[in-house]
Amino acid sequence: MGRMRCAVLALSLVGCNQIYGLDPTQLDDLEPPACSTVRFGPPRAIPQFVDGPAELDPQLSADGNELWFTRAEVEGFTIFRGMRESADAPYTVTPAGLLATATSTFDAALTADGRRLMFLADDTGGRRLYEAVRATPTTFPFDRLLMVSGLGQFQLIQSIDLSWDGLRLYFGANEGQIYVAERATRDAPFGDATMLFDAAWFPTVSGDELEVFYNRFMGATPGMFRRARADRSDAFGPEELVLDDGSDPDISPTSSVLVVVLGNGLSILDRPCPK
Repeated sequence: MGRMRCAVLALSLVGCNQIYGLDPTQLDDLEPPACSTVRFGPPRAIPQFVDGPAELDPQLSADGNELWFTRAEVEGFTIFRGMRESADAPYTVTPAGLLATATSTFDAALTADGRRLMFLADDTGGRRLYEAVRATPTTFPFDRLLMVSGLGQFQLIQSIDLSWDGLRLYFGANEGQIYVAERATRDAPFGDATMLFDAAWFPTVSGDELEVFYNRFMGATPGMFRRARADRSDAFGPEELVLDDGSDPDISPTSSVLVVVLGNGLSILDRPCPK
């Protein structure tokens, strides 16, 4: 375990950090944003919460006050949860403890209202997709934990992201194919998946689902890439390079913040989106 950067008990696995420049957002006022024509600014590094192991798979809540990420352990991965009271307060970070029986938990994906969290888990039975459900955006621990059904044809899902409303799951599987699957309600199983494009993994989709950010499969080409489309029914357009480096991109539900992994830690990119 690395040295903690804040004055807390050294063995408590609690860390402190801040992400500046993220304005709080009222969840009840949220609508899917439309800012796919606006480009992100340069990345700004966030000091690691704990020295040493890499911090991966970021996921930021719509109001910016809850931050999920995965920490690489000696064996496997563990999802951590960071919470803060306001935009200027530090995050308090603890292991999420989402599934005690799993040898690894990783790649958390949150709905815009903060009430549903999907994640991947490995245990003796293989890799599975779970969904944690809570009554409010801040309830913790979650009220229910469900195994997601409807995607049994995929033996190895590598990375996931949820749509704004939680009805569509964007994911990477097989040998670098990006898929989307849809369900009628949040409690229904997913239907058949549609392949969107290939040679990619770690997809993350904007709130209006008109942009997708990702990495090339297995790092075939370094950097982070983007595709866009004019309507959700359209195919995604040609690929463009966003960053020469970086991995595990995650775009916030407001589409105004992109969190990426650079080195062993997280960095953020901002853009001004229409209110």
